[in-house]
Amino acid sequence: YDQTGKAVAGPQDINNKSVTFTDSITVPVGKNTFTFKGNLDSAWENNDTMQLSFTPSSAITNARGDVTNTTITPSPTSSIAGQTMTVKAGAITISPASTFASTTVIANSAGIEVGRFTLDASASGDDLKIKSAKIRKQGTAADRINNLKLYDGTTVLNSTPADPGSDASEDLTLTFDNDLLVTKGTTKTLTLKGDISSAATSGNHWKFDVTGIATHDRTRHR
Repeated sequence: YDQTGKAVAGPQDINNKSVTFTDSITVPVGKNTFTFKGNLDSAWENNDTMQLSFTPSSAITNARGDVTNTTITPSPTSSIAGQTMTVKAGAITISPASTFASTTVIANSAGIEVGRFTLDASASGDDLKIKSAKIRKQGTAADRINNLKLYDGTTVLNSTPADPGSDASEDLTLTFDNDLLVTKGTTKTLTLKGDISSAATSGNHWKFDVTGIATHDRTRHR
């Protein structure tokens, strides 16, 4: 690709660790930057590495001046190599946020924060698009909390809430209205809110954990 993003050669597949382009390229006077791009197939694994190199004097052939038609010998005559690149798969770590501690709540109250979770993609090699989250609920008065929703800041992720049943321990799936984007190299904090029933009494308690998320390529567990 040239500096404008236009493809000027290829596409060609790599054969036995090398690739040859047969296209004619016109290089304008002055300093120019060309970019090599390709697709990685599923055979590549996490932490595999790659490096591109070539020797201009022998790899570039039939170089001539566009106006003078004078033969040009590209330089240098030694091999030049790009940076070593490392393949990194998408990865995310889910954990309870350290900024949220056990707290007391009031019966017959709505929109109460009952959980806070950190999604850490700092070690990911790719942005992640999350479409749902699995929440594990544990408690003594399991069905006295309902209308559970996850929030990204002030944005509700699942407009269709989850309503726990009467089981003391239960897994709930919250399906997002739109993909939640977690950019590689970043972290994101989500909050879980719900409504406390008027039937809740002193001593009732609940605990919530995010035990897994579903992205568009796989399901990930904490």
